[in-house]
Amino acid sequence: LFDVIGGSAGALLVLLELDRLRPGGRARDAAAACAGKLMASACRDASGRAYWPNPIYDGIGLTGFGHGTAGIAAALARYGERIDSSPHLQLARDALAYDRASFDQARGIWLDLRPDRHSDHVGFTGIDAWCHGGPGIGIGRLMLPKVMRDAAWRDDLDRCLHRLHQIAPAASQCLCHGELGNLELLLLNRHTADPAAREQQTTAIAARTAAALRRVVDGPRLGAGPRSIPLGLLTGIAGIGHGLLRLARPESVASVLSLSLDASAESPL
Repeated sequence: LFDVIGGSAGALLVLLELDRLRPGGRARDAAAACAGKLMASACRDASGRAYWPNPIYDGIGLTGFGHGTAGIAAALARYGERIDSSPHLQLARDALAYDRASFDQARGIWLDLRPDRHSDHVGFTGIDAWCHGGPGIGIGRLMLPKVMRDAAWRDDLDRCLHRLHQIAPAASQCLCHGELGNLELLLLNRHTADPAAREQQTTAIAARTAAALRRVVDGPRLGAGPRSIPLGLLTGIAGIGHGLLRLARPESVASVLSLSLDASAESPL
């Protein structure tokens, strides 16, 4: 696998954090191996845009952060910045182009390219979550180094934020595909938003946090059935606990959804 949630991109992001905290160790060599695998395994569509085949879906290249090109691009870009490598940065840009092509201008949504999200009537549909869709894509864009923050970067981020402000709080509260995962985009964007946008986001965070808290008190929903309460991080009650801690102390609790030990996803370099 190549993605963040279970593959080389996720390992690369963790190894870059280890190398940042303890430079000169074996993490840099392991990171190079992960980056090398991503470089060697990239595929191209007819327009030259880069993607990585997902074996679970017959080799389709998915978009989004947890399972697709948004997360892989963020990992490659951070590695390219760390070692000052133009080829890695360029491949990240090519992956962003593939990711960007999944945005449906007419509907204002990021399409989910999994086959089971397609119907003959409406084509591909969207999802709004960390794993797939706008919230995770926005988090991935905020993880990009400054050298990649061009006009297209700003457009992508604005689209993700606009979509999140439009939709109602998610029925689930989990980190992976629930409201606490979606709120992470707003928490991280506080570091880049202008004063007017920051005030709007503060209001949105407060309103969505209140809605999430009410639902947690009534009995958390995790997307795995009404009586199922897993104990794990991404889809379990541990993740709900972490998400609530993030909301209470966003400046001191680590951003696990950006695989960072810092409270901000922004590259420290």
